[in-house]
Amino acid sequence: MLPLLLQCQRGLGDNIFTRPLIRAAAATRDVWLDTPWPELFEDLPVFFAPAETKLRTQEKNVRRQDVNRWGTPPEQRVTLRLAYGHAALRAHGTIMRALESLLPTNGAPFVFDLPDIGPPPLSDRKIALIRPVTVRREWANPARNPIPSYVNDIAAALMETHCVVVVADLQDDEEWLLCDLPTLRNLNPLSY
Repeated sequence: MLPLLLQCQRGLGDNIFTRPLIRAAAATRDVWLDTPWPELFEDLPVFFAPAETKLRTQEKNVRRQDVNRWGTPPEQRVTLRLAYGHAALRAHGTIMRALESLLPTNGAPFVFDLPDIGPPPLSDRKIALIRPVTVRREWANPARNPIPSYVNDIAAALMETHCVVVVADLQDDEEWLLCDLPTLRNLNPLSY
């Protein structure tokens, strides 16, 4: 069976959605991933092809990788682009079913997980990552966002049981908040 080169979408969330499909594919053949987020798949038996992107945050993550992470996929391969659009969503009903129509799982369950990154560094509580509501110049479409107060309400509720970490790559004229950050106790902003 020829190896697969899977061209993943560039968004972090879309890459998380593909994990169950990639896990199922890697159980039956060699899989190469073209993704700007290789960390999401480093626990799976896959290889990484150099990812190219013009998206600011994704490009920063690609540059942050050790050059030895990337390899050259074999010339003899099957290449699939893992993507979906309005027609696929109408035809299949959900993002997962739309993606599965491209890369069938042959009955493998959709297991949503992430690689183990060890114990939380800031607290003995479980970590809850909160993505504040932002707009990016690259695709300025506020209609894609949830209502900001909903995100802030969830963050406040999670603070009772979790170590809440707010994650965004803000930059003037590139990506900005649509509302105030969730009110976090002992807010300690980190940047890189």
